[in-house]
Amino acid sequence: MTDEGNLHHNQRRLGYLSGAPRVSTRHEAGADGPRVHVLGVMSAFRALGWDVRPYIVGDRVPLAWVLGDGSDRALRENALKRLAADMVRLGMGIVHGLRATKQLRDVDGGYKRHGPSSLIIHVVTQMEAGGAQGAAIRMAEHLVERGFRSEVWFLYIKRPTYISHPIAK
Repeated sequence: MTDEGNLHHNQRRLGYLSGAPRVSTRHEAGADGPRVHVLGVMSAFRALGWDVRPYIVGDRVPLAWVLGDGSDRALRENALKRLAADMVRLGMGIVHGLRATKQLRDVDGGYKRHGPSSLIIHVVTQMEAGGAQGAAIRMAEHLVERGFRSEVWFLYIKRPTYISHPIAK
């Protein structure tokens, strides 16, 4: 195998998730700050040798949603529009959650762009006293210490190592 083949085979895969429908990497996006943040973080991970696999909801919605054409003002002024937007967001969360899970199922790590009220979930296949499990628990603990909401979700229990840990679900 060539050196390039070995590099690609050994390269760590990072799933980059942004679930906000108005945050986009498209140059037409109205929210420049979040766009620059997303592109900068992905670029930094790539510079560190990660194969970044983005799932950015704002890149998958109609362009009109991310243009920043005064829709913020329209939502602030109309409670019915806010309710409708929240309902659409909930539905999109389910759809894109399933799609992102399928698309990012083979990554080694994940980065999620989130707001201050978001819950950061670390998904680990099995509960046992392994290195990935301990790393996920420690990372969630550090995030909680810094004021974030974070949990570790185990898909099944192989050994009940973290069964009584308050962060483990």
